[in-house]
Amino acid sequence: MKKHFRTAAAALALSASLSGAAFAAQPVTDVMVSQKLDQVNASVQLINSSMQQMLIALNQSAQNGTCWLDGKAFSQGAVATVAGHASACGVQPKTGWPQWRPVPEEESGLFGQ
Repeated sequence: MKKHFRTAAAALALSASLSGAAFAAQPVTDVMVSQKLDQVNASVQLINSSMQQMLIALNQSAQNGTCWLDGKAFSQGAVATVAGHASACGVQPKTGWPQWRPVPEEESGLFGQ
């Protein structure tokens, strides 16, 4: 995830450098604009590719019934502490998407962390 934010930051820095040249009283040439746009385009393509990979992983997780907590994947039936309460990973009946559900206190013997 940090890689995706770094890539987005790089794209913003590139676009800022283009506008920065205009304010620095340097003449902006067509070649400069073209080079900067090529750099921004390459960054956007990298971000797009990364986002597609993330969406594919999320869709696979949803199909497998995987619940996520603090960057860790949990399979169905796993019990963990979510917001200070015992919760179990399960699938929503209406949507089929995984979710954390509260566990009654009498069933909450062991917790994942």
